[in-house]
Amino acid sequence: ATVNDGWHFPQSLEAIERALRELGETSQQLLEKFLLRNDVGSLIANLLVLAVVPALCEELFFRGALQQTLVRCLKGRHHIAIWLTAAIFSLLHGDLFAFLPRFMLGVLLGYLYYYGRSLWVNAAAHFLNNAFVVVLYFLAAKGVIDVDKAETLGLPFVVVLITFVASIALFYVAFVRGRKKTEE
Repeated sequence: ATVNDGWHFPQSLEAIERALRELGETSQQLLEKFLLRNDVGSLIANLLVLAVVPALCEELFFRGALQQTLVRCLKGRHHIAIWLTAAIFSLLHGDLFAFLPRFMLGVLLGYLYYYGRSLWVNAAAHFLNNAFVVVLYFLAAKGVIDVDKAETLGLPFVVVLITFVASIALFYVAFVRGRKKTEE
């Protein structure tokens, strides 16, 4: 986010930059109104709407359809298709000044699908990413962690450790599954 905040348009496009930044801030404020609720019902609803549905729908569209279509159009150039899909994935999320983190997530998910050959593994990884943010904001609303720490990832060691272990497990499942399919 810090890298993205340092991006600036040329002076002649200053009004467009200001409008895009305001739009991003408004979207963030609206999202926080949903996320900064401390009741379990809101947590469940947010997990469903912001983690489950996007994980399934976005993985079906971006990796299952778009990435595969680009591979065919680019005559088997998987890596170019992955990077293009990641760029489109990030741009369609609508916040130009949050492009890089979403782009890198798109690249990660693209390679996870390429090597793992499973939209289910991708959907699980995407869900974990989104659910992690939902749960962080829920914990912030409960007063367990500070929102500013959640945004800068100054997280407790146990949270980082659990996330790291879950990520390694997902990649292991994806790569083992991919190798087994290749051997067959």
